[in-house]
Formats: sequence, C-alpha cells, structure tokens
Amino acid sequence: MIGEMIAKKRAELSLSQEELAEKLCVSRSAVAKWETGKGTPDVENLKALAALFQVSVDELLGVESKGAEQVVGVSDFAGYKVIPEERSLEAYYSKKCSVELSGWNNGFMDGYIVGEDREFLFYVIPGKKTVEVGAVRKATVVAIREEKERRPVAKEDWPSVDRNFFVGKVGSVWLVDEKLIDWSFREKEFIDVPVLEFSEERVVIVAGKEFKAEKVAEIKVKIATSRV
Repeated sequence: MIGEMIAKKRAELSLSQEELAEKLCVSRSAVAKWETGKGTPDVENLKALAALFQVSVDELLGVESKGAEQVVGVSDFAGYKVIPEERSLEAYYSKKCSVELSGWNNGFMDGYIVGEDREFLFYVIPGKKTVEVGAVRKATVVAIREEKERRPVAKEDWPSVDRNFFVGKVGSVWLVDEKLIDWSFREKEFIDVPVLEFSEERVVIVAGKEFKAEKVAEIKVKIATSRV
C-alpha cells in the first residue's frame, strides 16, 4: 500500500507529516490522507516523493519493475501509467490517450498518438470542424492513460505529421517549465503565433523570437477538417 510506504520512508528521514508537507508544498492533511489510504498523491507528487525518498516510483508503489524494454509504462497509478524517461511510445500508436506532462506544462486529453521522433511525440485530436495537431517533448511526459475509443484514428491516416508539418502554420508554443528556478511565468507561452521553423536545433516563431528546441515543451496547431 502506497500510504504505508510513504509513512515508512518519512519516518526513516525523521520527518513529521507537517515537514514532509512543507517540502512538497501540500497541506499536512493531504499527507495524512495519503498515509491512511483516504487519498492518493497525483503523478507530480508521486515523482517528488520518490525523488525525496531516493527510491523509484515502482518501489514507492510497491510493485516490481519489469524494465523499460519490456513495458512502456512501469506502474499503474490512478488509471495512468507512469512513464520511464528512456522509452518509445509506439505501443500507444493510434490509441486514444490522455498524456500528463511535468510541472505546469499542458499535456492533452483524448488524443491519438500518430508518431514520434527522438525528442517529440506527435498527436491528433479530431473534432467536428477542426483537428488539433500537436507535438509534445517526450522528456516532459510523466504519465499516459488509454481512453475509451469513440472513433479510431490510424497512424497511416497522418503519415506527414512530423516537425515540418507545423512550419508555416499559426499555432501555440509552450516552453519547458522551469518554475523551480524561476517563478516568473513571463514568456512561458506564446498563443496564436506563426511557426517559422521547427528543426532539431531550434524553434522560430515571430521575428526575433527563437528558442533552442530542447526548451520547447509543446507546439500545437488547429486546422479545419475541410483541409485534412
């Protein structure tokens, strides 16, 4: 039981519930609920607890890791699978998924993963009038959950979704969250801007605005279904 593990590891560090709560920026009552099984930490707090206790997420959850080469998600948690850092998401291609990202970065719900490269995964969210197409930095993905299918979207239907797909379109860009270093949210997101370049080295939006590709968490555009 995760609550028992949290209580055990907290005691090993000689921390009170209040001291642990302060380190995680949560309330003491939240920690008490975790330890008594009346509540569960979300994915971000789960990872923070694992880092604080210097254990793996699997160990914290009390399950045996099978290795990233055998499974994509190593642990079930609140319907999500916690994702190891070095992995391919091919097992989720063409499946309807919700993806949670680290920090204050966005993520998406009810999308279909249609491909990936070394650094980004690509997804589509079909709508009646528009289709949202996005790219998410794989290093920011912490958890993924399969959703019930409404209508399948095959990877083969979107063969051209890669970095070049976004160039020349108007979209939104989110930078990798660095709130632990800089609490300012100024210029962390850019909405409805033209994407002029999306290469392995950099992302260029409007004149004078460019970022190293490694600093970009997500890019998404919306296109009319009539253009699909």
